[in-house]
Amino acid sequence: MSGLGMGGAFSAIAYLTLAHSDTHDVGPHSSAAQLLDQPATAALVGLGGALLVAPAPPAVALPVLPVVVAVPALAGAPTASRTRVPGR
Repeated sequence: MSGLGMGGAFSAIAYLTLAHSDTHDVGPHSSAAQLLDQPATAALVGLGGALLVAPAPPAVALPVLPVVVAVPALAGAPTASRTRVPGR
C-alpha cells in the first residue's frame, strides 16, 4: 500500500518539478528530485520496519502501519491545490 502511494506521489512530484523548471534548469532539478526520493524511501521503509519489530505484537503493530502512512498523506492533501502546472 505505501509503495503504491510513494510511486504515485514521486511521479507527480517529478512532473511538477520539471513543469515549473526553466529549460536550462531541468537537469539539476531532475537530479535533485531523484536524490530526495532515495532518502525518503529509505526513511519510510525503515519506519515501517521499526513499527513491525516494535515491542507490540504484530496483531497490534500491523494495523498501526497504514495509519502512520496515511497521516502524512492526509496532512499534505490540503496543499495539493497549490501545485498547478503553469499555463493550465
